[in-house]
Amino acid sequence: MSRKRPCDAAMQGLYEHFAARGWALSSRSPKHLRLALEPGPDVRHELFIGERLMMEKPPAGFFAALCMVDIRFTALEEMIKPCLGYAPEDEMCALMRALTHYVPPEHLYCGEEHLVETDPANGTEARKRFLDDIDQYLEPERRRFDDIAVLANPDFVPRFFSPLGWAIWRAPYIKSMAGEGMACLCRPDRGAGARGPGRGRAEPVG
Repeated sequence: MSRKRPCDAAMQGLYEHFAARGWALSSRSPKHLRLALEPGPDVRHELFIGERLMMEKPPAGFFAALCMVDIRFTALEEMIKPCLGYAPEDEMCALMRALTHYVPPEHLYCGEEHLVETDPANGTEARKRFLDDIDQYLEPERRRFDDIAVLANPDFVPRFFSPLGWAIWRAPYIKSMAGEGMACLCRPDRGAGARGPGRGRAEPVG
């Protein structure tokens, strides 16, 4: 008879919560969930929830849950990749938003992550607090990026993101809106056949 791992039941409950809100499952293991949502044209949000190992071990019956959302501008990725030497299947990360950036530190275990019950049958108060904090602190920030037109605002720079990093994503959008396309980024030595640095998954800029 198979034996469930400690976080299985908790991950199932979290999955059901987000599936009811329209999130689609991308991948899952006993210790993580990756879900996707496409709130608007050329925008993809990827939500990751997983168990985090901590120096200070969580109390029995709980695990430390990290949560972050990756905001991706899919049309811009397709435009940028050939200019930087990436293959079509390579992933690029536009900006990552972590729940811990926004919540009060007193909501976190040891000031680092939320606690969630390993099995909802033993209670759900911690899980409810975790989900409430996602709704209150992370979701309003995520929804700011439901529309790619957020890139058009010259005065907006996301919190916890460098102005230079944001400008790198704004530039091709602004130029494409002006009808200039991406030719300005494709220097002769960085064309579609070039192999740029960091081939593979691109790290967040900024």
